[in-house]
Amino acid sequence: MTDPASKIARLGLDPATATWSLSFGSWTVDSPEAQLRLARRASFVRPEDAPTGSANTPYSRVVEIDFICRNQGTGVERIEATAGMTCTSAETLVGLALKSSV
Repeated sequence: MTDPASKIARLGLDPATATWSLSFGSWTVDSPEAQLRLARRASFVRPEDAPTGSANTPYSRVVEIDFICRNQGTGVERIEATAGMTCTSAETLVGLALKSSV
């Protein structure tokens, strides 16, 4: 599932290519889709990325990504944490705030 309006993501690691990806959705750290599996070479991967023979672990992970917006007139910064929302026309996107739940 990839939901562009969501700010919650699961990190994916492809051990074969050592590349990372993000899938956005409405998961929580308690969702079965957030569970990490242990693959060869001690790589923790998402259930759908897990190769045959990988093991369940007690670990899960989701990342919340919010926008850091700076008011162009006052310079005041704020974090926009509402799903589907971004900075206003009076603001500039100046960064990302990441919160990892494990």
